[in-house]
Amino acid sequence: MCARARRTQHRARGHRKNSRSRVWLPLTVIAGGLAVAGVFGWLASPTPVVDPELPAWLPLCPVGAFPVNFTQRLETGEGVIFFCCPRCIEKYRAAPEEYNEAVDAQHAVLAKLPRVQVACPISGDLPDHTISRATKAGDIIFCSTECAAEFERDGDSLPNPAAVFTYQTTCPVSGRPIDPTWAIPVKESVSVYFCSEQCMLRYRESPDHYHDALVTQGFRGRF
Repeated sequence: MCARARRTQHRARGHRKNSRSRVWLPLTVIAGGLAVAGVFGWLASPTPVVDPELPAWLPLCPVGAFPVNFTQRLETGEGVIFFCCPRCIEKYRAAPEEYNEAVDAQHAVLAKLPRVQVACPISGDLPDHTISRATKAGDIIFCSTECAAEFERDGDSLPNPAAVFTYQTTCPVSGRPIDPTWAIPVKESVSVYFCSEQCMLRYRESPDHYHDALVTQGFRGRF
């Protein structure tokens, strides 16, 4: 090979090398920038996002001020308190006196919401709609005349009325009113209710399919 040909070949190799350098350098800078941004994004505190599907009528968590999740509850001497997450329950337990006003506000909203009685306040059994008494908390149903009599002896007081009610009023499968006879316990003191045995069985087969129907009633989570 002559000297001119060797010089031409050398310049061609150098040109290809310089071209590759010009291409890879910007790509390296971009990749590094994305990596740095990712690290800072990971370190930054996440911004709480309220599920857009949550209904506007839900009362607020007394700690986090987000709509409550009816599966996150705490039974106290002042009644049942609902929260948005387990972390808020722990914060409340650490200093309950700090949240008295917020709890009162939540209870005021709950008192106006539709609800369904699902248990006798004395025995915890299914109530019998033929046995009821008028109380300060409204008409209360009992499972037997014995329980009604015991309630009357103790006076007109329901220290924890929310414990025998559910704010889930419609079946997530059919959309019809619930029947407390048909229920699936999903958590301590929390159940999902249905209108019939058929709907309960359909829910058991594919619970995720009915997730949105429960979210619209304030029941969130995977059951």
